Amino acid sequence: MKARAAVLLAGLLMAGPARASDDWTAHRLFQEGRYAEAAEIFTDPAWKGAALYRSGQWWRAVEAFVRASDADSLFNLGNAYAQLGYYALALESYRAALSRQPDFPDAVFNAGVMRELLA
Repeated sequence: MKARAAVLLAGLLMAGPARASDDWTAHRLFQEGRYAEAAEIFTDPAWKGAALYRSGQWWRAVEAFVRASDADSLFNLGNAYAQLGYYALALESYRAALSRQPDFPDAVFNAGVMRELLA
């Protein structure tokens, strides 16, 4: 997450003063554990999804994560589907994460768990 925080900060500087302020506020709320509040402010789907997931809003997290295409978001999409009991969709999401990042041990592990649950 620290690397993402640096990327977020770089993006904030280019986003303009008002949006940068909102994103900075959302990031601060996330760091304070105020995930539901942060989720309402974040505009980046990966961060919004992470905040929604951490606040237990798994359906809304799914809606955010499907708008992102990076390996971490696809992995987190799988986690949200697993929380909702949609194991086939979770497995599909873990496989998609692995197609983007083959050396993703958590995605390998979770995909194995999903295969066992589906067997």
